[in-house]
Amino acid sequence: MAKENPMKQMKKKMYMEKYVYSGKHWSELKFYDHMMTDALIKHILGLSRYGMSDAGEVFEVMGQMKSADERDWVLAWGGMAERLKRNAARSESNGKEVSASERLCDWIEDNL
Repeated sequence: MAKENPMKQMKKKMYMEKYVYSGKHWSELKFYDHMMTDALIKHILGLSRYGMSDAGEVFEVMGQMKSADERDWVLAWGGMAERLKRNAARSESNGKEVSASERLCDWIEDNL
């Protein structure tokens, strides 16, 4: 007799099958085959809960990456940093200094 998947066992035990519609635990979802790139993307997405990243910007960066290698990572995040830098400069010139500095500092500290 085949052993049942441990995740399936847990869901049955906790009666979660009727509440969990994706069918997968978050750690089973893969954005990239490259383990480190996948882990970093999940980490950065997790920071959005604390206002330290923006999920839309993360997905935009993912769309810019042609592969999961380091060069594409640096180019995609560098491109995002440049866009945020321009937006921060525009906010500053419009007198919105707090929003300009907060957004740019968050991204530079977390991603570059």
